[in-house]
Amino acid sequence: MVCIPRRSFCLTATLVTALAAAAVLVQGSPAARQATVQESSFRPVIVQGEQEFAAEEFERAKRTFSKVIDGARSIPGAQTDLANALNDLAEVYREWHRPADARPLLEEALAITQATSDNKLQIAVLNNSGMVFQLEGKLGEAENDFQRSLLEAAHEFGRESLIYARILDNVGQLRIAEGKPSQAERQFRESLRIRRQHADPNGPEVAESLSSIAGIYAWRGQYAQADLLYARH
Repeated sequence: MVCIPRRSFCLTATLVTALAAAAVLVQGSPAARQATVQESSFRPVIVQGEQEFAAEEFERAKRTFSKVIDGARSIPGAQTDLANALNDLAEVYREWHRPADARPLLEEALAITQATSDNKLQIAVLNNSGMVFQLEGKLGEAENDFQRSLLEAAHEFGRESLIYARILDNVGQLRIAEGKPSQAERQFRESLRIRRQHADPNGPEVAESLSSIAGIYAWRGQYAQADLLYARH
């Protein structure tokens, strides 16, 4: 397995939803309105957990996501927030290399997104499920989930979106695990092309793609080319 010096891209539901148009909440009975208010109250807590995760404060993030899961389970209208927290907690376990703990969380989150037809959240869950399968060495299952995630991302956001580019990067990492660096490079270069349309050329989005391609060059022993790319970010 070729090691590229970067982290695979997890997708939080917050990130995916931020790219979507604002959802219209249809509120019916007083009970339904109350459920909606309680459901939305979980959102700041989820964001807090995702910030803790980004800061690599994984134990704190675990406690935060677990708190949301415990609360949301008791509210029928909080299924979306429950799925969000399940997906995010699974990512904590993936970071800890505990795929056996992550898998049931992702399966429950995926079932919720299918029942609620929440395609945007399903993109995040499928992407993260693919990374967990890859961690388990189940590369065929990882391929299936990444491809399903790409298909949904193309439908929801288009093939030129940053979400699509991030999933392409993860497919590139899968190709490396499969021992196919040339195919991985193609994925990374396509991701770089898309990122350059949307992101700051000196920002982290472009830098990640350049780092991935540089890693391929380094693996081939093409250190001069690798150094040029590393120098650009």
